[in-house]
Amino acid sequence: MENKPDILIDFNEILPEELISEEITEISECGANVKINKHENSVWNALEWTIPTLIIGYILKPYFETFLKEAGKEHYKILSEKIKPLLKKGKSFETKLLTASQSTEKLSKTYNQSHSISIIVETKSGRLIKLLFDNDLSLTDWEEAIDELFDFVIENYESPNENRIEKLTEGFKEHPNFKYYAVINQETKRIEFFDDNKLMIKTRNKK
Repeated sequence: MENKPDILIDFNEILPEELISEEITEISECGANVKINKHENSVWNALEWTIPTLIIGYILKPYFETFLKEAGKEHYKILSEKIKPLLKKGKSFETKLLTASQSTEKLSKTYNQSHSISIIVETKSGRLIKLLFDNDLSLTDWEEAIDELFDFVIENYESPNENRIEKLTEGFKEHPNFKYYAVINQETKRIEFFDDNKLMIKTRNKK
């Protein structure tokens, strides 16, 4: 059975790999075990934030549990800098969801998170947290959100039973297959955590 990588870069098959090859090479040079994967361009009947973005960067448990211990805690700062060029490339793409002609009302008119790129991290318990990027915010805001999320996750691995992620997601859905979501607050520029129910309420209530 193939070992789980430290980092997985997953992108839609419709995106030519050469468009992001330099950015992928940059990440691969960080020293961690990096795997590249293409996902199928599929039809989805799902909430917008659950649909895979054009590019997805996964930072998985082996990176935090094994590689980071060997390379040193501060390596995540190197990785963060290596990811940011991919984030910049993702922000340059304009990706939209298409709906069937009879389903035009199914997409939220207020949802403005990028469909081009997202970052998913795996916590100590195996929970996946998907960082979403607001199209109305700047690249700097996006980059700072990655740094903030890394701080949260590193704390989660160092103190798995007593950390901010556990406190801020208390009361969320417990099913292990459900992701949590990190969304950048437009005013404070700090990330906030949601499960599907809370993010649905936030999206519906947005003016």
